[in-house]
Amino acid sequence: MCKLEEYIEEDCRHTLTDLRDFLFSDLRISVGKSSIHRALQGMLYSVKRVHIEKATMNSAANKAKRKEVIENLNKHIDAGNTIFFQDKTNFNLYLSQPTCWSRVEERAVVALPPSQGENLHVQGGVSSGTCIVLLKTYEGSVKKEENARFRFVHGYLAHG
Repeated sequence: MCKLEEYIEEDCRHTLTDLRDFLFSDLRISVGKSSIHRALQGMLYSVKRVHIEKATMNSAANKAKRKEVIENLNKHIDAGNTIFFQDKTNFNLYLSQPTCWSRVEERAVVALPPSQGENLHVQGGVSSGTCIVLLKTYEGSVKKEENARFRFVHGYLAHG
């Protein structure tokens, strides 16, 4: 594996300028950005839009947890229970370069750790029986108690 590939394997978001600087600092080689670009194209690398994937998103543990939730949900549906769906999402803008290098015909994936920053949360619920839709937005972290209150108050309204 050549040095350029090592740099890209380390972090595919490196720019041509970064790669040029790394080559100079590590090997004392001075090359132009166009030469680096041609070399990468010759190795079948291209610039693509980044697909951000959380590091824990598809771990085996998370897949097992999702399977367990679906099995429990199906039991409630089979029992004829009214289902109140609640979901919460957070909008966190990753400040990351929008493009990176990857091999031709491969997706440009960057795994980022779960966010620790400020978030804007959107919480909503839909009842399968009454079709009531509820929506709440707020900033900052969401505590367990807030989620429980949302489910109790709004879940009761949807069932009652």
